[in-house]
Amino acid sequence: MGNTMGSAASKTSRPLPVAHGEVLAPGVTLTRLEPGGANGPDDVVHSDVIGGLTWQDLWYLGADDDEFRMCIPDIRMPANQIWPLHWHDDWMFITVLDGSVLVGDWVMKRGDTLVAAPYVEYGPMVNGPRGCQLLEIFARNKKGGGYAAEYHDHPTLVGPGRLMYRPGIFKHGPAGAFNFGSRPPGAEQNQGNQTMKIDGTPGLVKGSLTDAGRWDLGPSDDPDRGVALSTRLAPGETIPAHELSDWRWSLVTEGDLTLGERRLDVDDIVITEPNIEVPEAVAGSDGAQLLELCRTVAAETRLFT
Repeated sequence: MGNTMGSAASKTSRPLPVAHGEVLAPGVTLTRLEPGGANGPDDVVHSDVIGGLTWQDLWYLGADDDEFRMCIPDIRMPANQIWPLHWHDDWMFITVLDGSVLVGDWVMKRGDTLVAAPYVEYGPMVNGPRGCQLLEIFARNKKGGGYAAEYHDHPTLVGPGRLMYRPGIFKHGPAGAFNFGSRPPGAEQNQGNQTMKIDGTPGLVKGSLTDAGRWDLGPSDDPDRGVALSTRLAPGETIPAHELSDWRWSLVTEGDLTLGERRLDVDDIVITEPNIEVPEAVAGSDGAQLLELCRTVAAETRLFT
């Protein structure tokens, strides 16, 4: 879907002291997914927009002077909205948080994951009957890619009501332009087709957040590749105070845990900067599950103090 998805104004389910985060400790920030699930805050996706209104919020991992930053968009889309076949020029990690979406010939539901290598065409993406909330992570914040020229007048892409909005930051206005052109090498067989198979397509890998998992977002020999982790904590399990060597983003997807003196519930997010001490964390009585995103593999290993 890429760089042209918009969002609309919203309210958080609980106030945060600063715009987009609360400092729990130096270099440790607490934020939270906006409420509403697939419907978006205040049911914003249920609007009279040709092609369907899409809401988006996002986070970046990395400093302004880093060579690259990871981009983590939280996207809410209405029921039955169709995004045609497309590709990106970045490594992608996609996971469904609410609702469902048909991707090619695969119906993705909560917890399902898809990794896509750069310049691999996939789709279409057809939102399920309750809409869809998903994370669509760009490993290096490259939001290029495009659509085949045959989709130049697709109503989802050129509908008159498309909006670009980030809460409190951007104003209403036209969405950015989509790129239309020739398919990338290897996708020629999709010419004239509206869909494709996920299994057997080089560069596409299915997965699930169930229990524990790990996904490289880049070649396995690249020390600067991103990493996605699904971390399961047993009831009462403790993560000692530690340091990380790069940026990390951790979302509570199930259960709860206490970080330092602060309880974290489902949809809470902790953003950790490199080379600072992260307080001890203890899982609650039902345990906890985390989706953790590392800007590079250097953030994967905890350096216990």
